[in-house]
Amino acid sequence: MPELLKIGLEYTKENIEDILIKPKIDKSIGRIRGIVPIYLDESEEEKILILFSGVSELYDDRRDGNTLEYIGEQKPGHDQRIKFNNKSLANANVDNATIYVFDHIKATLKWTYLGIFELQDIIEAKNKDDLRIYKFILERTAFEDPENIK
Repeated sequence: MPELLKIGLEYTKENIEDILIKPKIDKSIGRIRGIVPIYLDESEEEKILILFSGVSELYDDRRDGNTLEYIGEQKPGHDQRIKFNNKSLANANVDNATIYVFDHIKATLKWTYLGIFELQDIIEAKNKDDLRIYKFILERTAFEDPENIK
């Protein structure tokens, strides 16, 4: 039986790959960046998104209980656009993609697993430099809520 992720436990990139990706397909995460879309089959029907929160000081992700306000990706000094990885996250519900969220543990190469989340909303806003950003509002799924696990 494959190993399962557990909320609150720490994982390395290799652990995450071994649990989420390698049992299905021979792929890797590659360079860790905020949003990592991965197809788990050759026909590209089974899609997951791995979100790495706290990857960079450029982004001011915020958590409040089971809600995550995740700031989309952008090049420094540029407005964000709904393209590339941001588009993958924006289309997560349409694509029926499972979103796994991890939070960076400062000064380490480890990540705390926060759970499976669902996209609730996308808010266009301005950052402190008056550049357009997208705030992806995500909610931890009920079956991943530790309070609901008996």
